[in-house]
Amino acid sequence: MSKKHARLSPSSADRWTSCTASPAAQDGIPNENSDASRAGTTCHQVQEELLLNPDRDPQVYLGARLVFWSHPESDSKGGTWNEEFHAGMAAEVQVEAEVEVTQEMIDAVVSAVTFIREQHQLLDGELLVEQRVPIGQFTGEEDAYGSADVILLGSDWLHVMDSKFGRKRVHASKVIRHESVDFITGEILPLLLGPNLQMASYALGAVHAHDVFGEVKTVTMTIVQPFIGHTDSFTCTIDELREVEKFMTAKAEETRTAPRFVPEYDNCFFCRAKGNCYAQTSKALGTVFDGFGEADSGILRRSDPLKLGSQYALVPFVQQWAKDVEEATYRALQNGEPVVRNDGVPYKLVPGRAAKRTWRDEEAAAAVLHAARIPRDRMYLFQLISPAMAEAMSKQKRPPKGQPPQPAELPPSKWKDLQPLIAQGEPAPQIALATDPRPALCKADGFEDAPTPIDPMAALFGE
Repeated sequence: MSKKHARLSPSSADRWTSCTASPAAQDGIPNENSDASRAGTTCHQVQEELLLNPDRDPQVYLGARLVFWSHPESDSKGGTWNEEFHAGMAAEVQVEAEVEVTQEMIDAVVSAVTFIREQHQLLDGELLVEQRVPIGQFTGEEDAYGSADVILLGSDWLHVMDSKFGRKRVHASKVIRHESVDFITGEILPLLLGPNLQMASYALGAVHAHDVFGEVKTVTMTIVQPFIGHTDSFTCTIDELREVEKFMTAKAEETRTAPRFVPEYDNCFFCRAKGNCYAQTSKALGTVFDGFGEADSGILRRSDPLKLGSQYALVPFVQQWAKDVEEATYRALQNGEPVVRNDGVPYKLVPGRAAKRTWRDEEAAAAVLHAARIPRDRMYLFQLISPAMAEAMSKQKRPPKGQPPQPAELPPSKWKDLQPLIAQGEPAPQIALATDPRPALCKADGFEDAPTPIDPMAALFGE
């Protein structure tokens, strides 16, 4: 399994047709997969193999590991089962991660496969699995392809199915116009739906590849989400799908000739330029300061209910922007890139708060505490007390006035015996100004953990 994604890909079609500047904004920024996306890719791989091998027992995949790799010279990425990978690929590529197949993943895949097979039996037609379909005819990219999970091809119909192994509900359609009333005529305008643009991309590619004689009259697009028990379908005529193709063709051309930034929550969420995008920042700060008067006027303008409601609707966008800025700053510092405040003071990564201490061996620690005659109700709080609580027991408490000092509940010698049994992780790196007295971490330290949250507004304005 090796893939090289199109720049105007089906999976990001909703974004690049709305924010047509986003493809160029992402140029040069590597596409880093998340744990969730790798888990989804693993489920898709199992699904593909089960559909192509109907007699295979799904349980053979339990515990199998899919190795995700990248090839720096060809800029390609892929995934290979562990046994095949170590047999001949390990020396040629760079390993990014491994995902082990769990029983929960197998159950979800079996659910999706069962649904797909039932649809095939019900509708008949030709079953095509994991098909590369051309999309360059409307994106304008040469040799651009998308991958459709399943295509069912009938005499005058086509059915595209896509399995999604996340837990966020996704629909096969999108709202073009909500039900409303024409203010001039009073006529009720009904709800108008269009296809999910990712699914429409696959459908257009499938029609282009397989409907050579123009026999397809209707197209159905179905999304299957086994983890949340959700399926959704949208059906349209081939003429309606062609109208969507015209729209996407025009938007693809706009990405090259007249790109526009449209910063919105959904557009920015998966965009690789987020957190370091002028349009996103401008909208976020404009939202934060809009409607509250001038800072030096001494007069506070309170928002009317409608204005306040509009601002509240943008809270998720502003919160996401703050998180994106923090993550972009962390990545830049992690890669050794300079990040400087308005007054010229740079930021750096420093060790954060010490990680929580835990017992390496709870039974051994319990034995030491028991030997020190610590009562069970003091040793356990439904679980063994923490190293920090044990340390507090080892210190002599200040007696009440007029009372003689009491010995420590846990003798210092026993506390010393507990030291080898304590494990403590490394502190998570934290973003700080260069004036902070803590030493800066360097890239060689190999830190990988997420940064400790900071106040992004304070960081922005130097507070």
